[in-house]
Amino acid sequence: MLAAAIVLVVILTGRSGSERGNGQPSVPVAATPTTSAPSQAVIQLRTIDDLLSRSGSARGTVVAAVQQIANCTDLSGAETDLLSAAAGRDALVDEVDSLAVSAIPDGRGMVADLRTAWVESAAADRAYAAWAREVAGICVPPAPATSSSLLAQQHSVEATVAKQQFVASWNDLARRYGLASRSADEI
Repeated sequence: MLAAAIVLVVILTGRSGSERGNGQPSVPVAATPTTSAPSQAVIQLRTIDDLLSRSGSARGTVVAAVQQIANCTDLSGAETDLLSAAAGRDALVDEVDSLAVSAIPDGRGMVADLRTAWVESAAADRAYAAWAREVAGICVPPAPATSSSLLAQQHSVEATVAKQQFVASWNDLARRYGLASRSADEI
């Protein structure tokens, strides 16, 4: 055992115990701990966190556009905003589909919930945009309900359920790995 320790010192220092350069025996120095690289799970979670941060910006635009339709104001602008939001969510779904989540506990299930949330949200955005087209020219506040507004509400409910399921999983992992927690309204 002692011989193994001496060999290790010689290998680490490149000299024997009596060769220090000034004639004094060398003393092995403990290796200083290095900051460990983030775990693969943290790297994968940070990628998802980045997508979540980008997704939150569409929510305000969508809420404002739906309110414009309900108030019968700037229907074409509302439609444009909603179609743009849907396209943005579609892009997020494409990114989610290519995520590596193998290191995240139940990563596949969590990402499936996020995907469903964004697919349903995009479908709701498109249905609300169709509602704007349907009430154009006949709109008197509050805008009348149509098949498209009802479909949009159904998609919105499905999106909310998926967001809540995702957030439950996300927040547990966020606490465990030191990331920001989220609410369903932020997605």
